[in-house]
Amino acid sequence: MEHDIEAYTHTAQELSAMLEEEEDAIATGRDPDRSRLSENTRLATRYAVRIFREYLSEKLQSPDFESMNKEALCRVLRSFYAEARSKSGQLYSKSSLISIRSSLNRYLNEPPYCRALD
Repeated sequence: MEHDIEAYTHTAQELSAMLEEEEDAIATGRDPDRSRLSENTRLATRYAVRIFREYLSEKLQSPDFESMNKEALCRVLRSFYAEARSKSGQLYSKSSLISIRSSLNRYLNEPPYCRALD
């Protein structure tokens, strides 16, 4: 029975640390949910945003896609998905395009943009 109490205490300590981290995030103006994103998710999101901005620059369009209206964004995304290529010049695989789409969607739907796009 003593072992169970130690396990419970450890879990309570972890919960306390998580709540403290969340309170700290809120107090400093950071989104507590965003701080929980895995590093891989953050990297994928950064990559998708970067390659989309590069695409826009290559097409002589403003790289500030966050402020585009929905129709313009849909048009440029449609072209991007059809034309996007890796650094080696190869078309992206279907799974890569799905990942890029998810990352861009996450980027636009989270603060500070909070756009209801899908």
